[in-house]
Amino acid sequence: MSLDALARRAGLSKGTVVAIEQAKANPSVGVLCRLAFAFSLSVTDLLGQTSEENHRRNDRTDQTSNALVNPRKGARRN
Repeated sequence: MSLDALARRAGLSKGTVVAIEQAKANPSVGVLCRLAFAFSLSVTDLLGQTSEENHRRNDRTDQTSNALVNPRKGARRN
């Protein structure tokens, strides 16, 4: 699908679609919904994240939220 066609189907300007594609803009939830609809996808599918992946990520965040991690050595400091 061309950028013009996507913009038309989503009801967005081509400039908005291009800015999102080039990571120069962060889409609102409303824009994500429009894009998902244009692709006949759910927002979750559009973002490529399953709920299971989201839960695993949240579990890891909770486990390390109070610790500092040295990215080079992986050592934790409290």
